[in-house]
Amino acid sequence: MNQSFAHPLRVTLLTGLAAITSIIGPTPARALDVISPNGTLYTAISDNSHFNDSYTSANLFDFDMTGIAVGTFISSDATEYARVGDGTCFVAFQLDQVYTNIESIFYANRFNTADFVGEISIWTSDTTAFTAADPGTSPVSAVAITNDVSFGAVWNEYALTGALHGQYFLLRLDEKTPGGGGNPGGREFRLGQFNARPPSITAQSLGKEVYATENIRLSVQATGPVPLTYQWFKGTAMLSDGGRISGSTNSLLTISNLSTADTAGYTCVVANNYGAVTSAVMNVMVDSLPTEPVALAVLSNSPAAYWQLDESSGATVAVEKVAGLNGLYGSSAGVGVAGPQPPDFPGFSTTNMAVQTAAFVTSSIVSLPPVFLTGANGGETITAWIYNDVSGGSQNPYTGIVFCRGGSTVAGLICSGDGTQLDYQWGANGYDFNSGLVLPPNQWSFVAIVYQANKVSLYCSSNGIVSQAVDNRSWQVQQFDGTTCIGLDPDLGESARTFNGSIDEVALYDHALNASQINALFAAGKGSLTIVPLAITTQPVAPAPVYLTDAFGLSATVTGTAPIYQWYKNSVAISGATNNVYNVSSAKVSDSGNYYLVAANQANSVTSSVVAVTVSNLLSRAIDPDGTLYTGISDNNHFNDSYTAANLFDYNMTGIAAGTFIPFDATEYARSGDGVCFVAFQLDHVYTNIASIFYASRYNTPDLVSNIDIWVSDTSAFTAVDPGTNPNMMVPITKDITTGAVYNEYYLTSSLHGRYFLLRLDQANPGTGGNPGGREFRLGHSFAPGLLNFTKNASGLTFTWTDGVLQQAPAVTGPWTTATGVTSGVPVPTTSTNTFFRISY
Repeated sequence: MNQSFAHPLRVTLLTGLAAITSIIGPTPARALDVISPNGTLYTAISDNSHFNDSYTSANLFDFDMTGIAVGTFISSDATEYARVGDGTCFVAFQLDQVYTNIESIFYANRFNTADFVGEISIWTSDTTAFTAADPGTSPVSAVAITNDVSFGAVWNEYALTGALHGQYFLLRLDEKTPGGGGNPGGREFRLGQFNARPPSITAQSLGKEVYATENIRLSVQATGPVPLTYQWFKGTAMLSDGGRISGSTNSLLTISNLSTADTAGYTCVVANNYGAVTSAVMNVMVDSLPTEPVALAVLSNSPAAYWQLDESSGATVAVEKVAGLNGLYGSSAGVGVAGPQPPDFPGFSTTNMAVQTAAFVTSSIVSLPPVFLTGANGGETITAWIYNDVSGGSQNPYTGIVFCRGGSTVAGLICSGDGTQLDYQWGANGYDFNSGLVLPPNQWSFVAIVYQANKVSLYCSSNGIVSQAVDNRSWQVQQFDGTTCIGLDPDLGESARTFNGSIDEVALYDHALNASQINALFAAGKGSLTIVPLAITTQPVAPAPVYLTDAFGLSATVTGTAPIYQWYKNSVAISGATNNVYNVSSAKVSDSGNYYLVAANQANSVTSSVVAVTVSNLLSRAIDPDGTLYTGISDNNHFNDSYTAANLFDYNMTGIAAGTFIPFDATEYARSGDGVCFVAFQLDHVYTNIASIFYASRYNTPDLVSNIDIWVSDTSAFTAVDPGTNPNMMVPITKDITTGAVYNEYYLTSSLHGRYFLLRLDQANPGTGGNPGGREFRLGHSFAPGLLNFTKNASGLTFTWTDGVLQQAPAVTGPWTTATGVTSGVPVPTTSTNTFFRISY
């Protein structure tokens, strides 16, 4: 890997990062030819508002500019054109034919400073005349007028950014200082055309050194009168399209699946009707594939770019042999220091080299050209080997390892805020992630970041094992379309973010590598390892019924070499759940779901069985589950003497969970005949925070109720008739309309309070002959889950709690039963075999 091929162009031209992508050619020194210097060909002239009868748009073309040199002050006897009032003016005109190669404009402002124009926009057409008004489309060119802003009336030439062609033209002249009271316009205007000149090459590729089997692209950029033709040559041999070659007659040449026979100097001849120009030689050297296992492993994963950083001391170029994206070593970079080498890393050569960067020394880094990743293949990946030199202390906060802060990109591998862990930043986010991946001090380790749309995975090796941390957050694709730095995050030019240590084998991939591929890259460098495949010997077990605020845990036992763990819930990775044990300290309803564990190493991956966890969704409990507090009960028409309104509250609902089918022997209440029935009742005192109702319809489908309306009062009892007022709450009954007899909870849209209640039960299908009513009804009282507290004294333990039922168990995993002989606030002896207690709601 210690090769140093010197390109002829590289030695003389790579003096700055800009030189990585192009060579800038000479700029033509002479002015263009003025089309019709006396203005006679500028006809059909119109404007949107000229100053007065003595000023017309024709005045903008009426002075004879023959022989007038650029930079000449135009005498005051030249009539000026101006628009009435400040702002913007439009001028339309045409020429006698279609002109090509229009590459500049000649223009002189008016003499009065207040009238100066700051920009001229141009629209062109070969076939259609313009009117002097905004066309509603973007101009084909916009020219900043800067030369005359101090005194005006000077004849200047302004180069366009690209050649124009056309017969019909529209100008928009924008006043430099709108609101200044001037009348924008100009003293004279002409178009400038290049005539009879050969092409000029303005930029081209540099020489490249690449591996066999890779692809290469060489390009030139040229200007000049069109049409331009291109022809590529390998040495003196003319190239043609076919097989591995495409673009031989275009500005971009592509050669795929390179072999050592493609080593040569390549040139491109660009020609037009007036001559031809030949590019500088682009030397391409095709190297045989490397033999080192680590390099072969990287190349097998199809990187977008791969800097081996294997140059000897004194080198200035970091050669990139996949896409020819050579980087530049800083003037203080430690080029040629020892990288990972045998015997510790037998996958590298015995002469493998790296680059050393130093804290606070930004000139010690390596600058890489844009790579232009897309993320279109499922993600992006960066891998590298690093030596974390902490001889002077930990790395500085947020030190850059491989980082791009240019173009549209802010992303890469960094150190954590305390300098001890591997971290990342992606799209200006993620730097707050606590990976737990400690960077091994004073030793070589393998690091990687894998970006996918919904997560970022970090990898770091330590003591021969690669550990993983996953941040399950969604970020945007980063293109790496600016300068990428090895050894620095150039945030605000902060030298404190320069990595202290050595870096080697940096690769960028336009796809996401999986855990097995990452481990294989590490194993290729570390050498052959004895990897025992993984096996799950103990599967996770679903916990006992879980109530709000309960703690629960899942675990599995995995055997094999260095497993990397990840727990999933409903097939989505759980952030931070990267151990064989997953614990929840206080259960929420959202913790319900299907859980499983995936473990992986270099040999295989294994997936546990799926366990279902259900967290009770009861946020309120029934007032008086046995119904004894529901008194003063009356109804407007019960079915017969065996069915009364009291039957609606007579079943003991203690311990009956929502969703339970109530057995048929529960006596039902029903009104005689279909329609509507009213039931009035009262409780023992005023209740607040009534947030739900618990209700089960009758079993017979024609008897089902579709809606329950509730009236409530703190002070006055109701009679079982329509009160003639709007109810305080209307509750749709939707869960029982097909089966009935299921005890369900229906949440109210707002809390109620009161002691006296009236219900109206509306039959779901009136006229079907049923007898509407219900199997059971209770009011639901909301509560805030209380804490279980205890104190220990000579009398024993004293438990205190405010809501719920105290449960006890001999172990944290159960079995849980209702605690007996324990009263809140009353000491109990400590001789019980039950040592675990909790509150159940």
